[in-house]
Amino acid sequence: MEGSKLIQELTEEIFDKIYCCLPAKITKIHDDKSVDAQPLFKLNGKNMPALVQIPLLFMGNNNSVINIESQVGDYVLLLVADYDIDNLAIDGKIKNVNTDNKHDINDCFALPFSFTPFNSSKSQSNKINVDASGNITIETNSNIYLGEGSTESVPLGDSLKTWLDGHTHGGGSGPDTESPNPSSKVKVIN
Repeated sequence: MEGSKLIQELTEEIFDKIYCCLPAKITKIHDDKSVDAQPLFKLNGKNMPALVQIPLLFMGNNNSVINIESQVGDYVLLLVADYDIDNLAIDGKIKNVNTDNKHDINDCFALPFSFTPFNSSKSQSNKINVDASGNITIETNSNIYLGEGSTESVPLGDSLKTWLDGHTHGGGSGPDTESPNPSSKVKVIN
């Protein structure tokens, strides 16, 4: 066998066993919020094996988190770790790797995502948009609750605008100035 062809075949064989990032579909959600997922690629005409008990990732830090409730059928990106995550997953502290596995498909995290070709058939009725100026638009057909355990939702649309338009500060312990016209701060989206 020619030397360059041998090197090319060995390189392809090595790269066939290195995973970095794969789109997948959730097939099961466990009580601990880990998921089972089916990668969307086929190898040699066959579905890749489903992966089980994958930890879900959310944007956040020690103080805050944006939690997206996932459902079976939702899409995730499987982000494959460089090294074995078994010991890391126990308590999140720095540790020695448990095995010699590198870029093993079983050592991954699932990140929920919305990508137009995948989600175009779904009705995305719940949206939060933050534009470049910092304006926040919330679109939902459901209620918006402020604080865990809230029993009343935030008034939306016209009822919120009506309430804000009639709201003033004056007398008593608050400032004696009128509030700015809420219509200049709150926009009704039709």
